[in-house]
Amino acid sequence: MASISHRRGWQSLIVPGLFAGLVMAALLALGFWQLRRLAWKEAIIHTIETRIHAPAVAAPVEAEWAGMVPEDADYRHVTATGVFAHDQEALVF
Repeated sequence: MASISHRRGWQSLIVPGLFAGLVMAALLALGFWQLRRLAWKEAIIHTIETRIHAPAVAAPVEAEWAGMVPEDADYRHVTATGVFAHDQEALVF
C-alpha cells in the first residue's frame, strides 16, 4: 500500500512540474529577448550620440539621393546653401 500511495504522490507532480517548466522557459525567453532589446537600444543611442556631436557635412547632391539609405542619414548635421523660392512655398498646418 505504501508504494501505491508513494507512486500516486510522485505522479501527481508531473502536471505541475511540466507547467512550471513551461513558465520557466517562457520567462527565460522573455529575459533573453530583453537583453537583445537592450543591446539594440544601446546601439541606437550610441549612433545618435555620435551623429549629433559630429561636425556638419555638405548635403548630398541630387544625383546621390536615389542611392541614399535613410538610416545612414538620420541625425546627421548638414550644411546647404541656396536661395529661398518664396513663390513655391507651401504652408502646412
